Amino acid sequence: MHKILQSFVALSAVFGTTTAQAACWSQPEVAAAKVKQLDTMLVVSALRCRNSQSDFMSSYNRFATRHRGNLAVASVMLQKHFGSAHAFDHYIISGANRYGAGVEGMSCADLATIARTATEEQSTLEAVANLAERSGVDPMLDGAMCEGVARR
Repeated sequence: MHKILQSFVALSAVFGTTTAQAACWSQPEVAAAKVKQLDTMLVVSALRCRNSQSDFMSSYNRFATRHRGNLAVASVMLQKHFGSAHAFDHYIISGANRYGAGVEGMSCADLATIARTATEEQSTLEAVANLAERSGVDPMLDGAMCEGVARR
């Protein structure tokens, strides 16, 4: 965990924003949003699919345990971006509501495959963000990208 926090501090120093850019999304914040959105998609879907042939709750739990530090770093970065616990909570709840009725174009079996892949992913924020992107996760970003940042 200490190593992950050091990484967060280093990323913050490298990608820090000025006061004028505080409302825009930096590259680390976009990665954090992808990671949190992947986590939200998987946990909501695991609960929804738990009584199906494609129950993947155990895979989700392995993912959450393996990447606990990355998920915590992503949460801290997003809390800082939103600036208030209320705004962060609203963001997380809105994300969960997106997946309550399922993920468009994906079955429980598809989501189970993503969860199994996530358990094997390298334990870095960047690797999990890349998995989110490959999985079609579209993070909810409520504003502009900072200068030089691509949404992808």
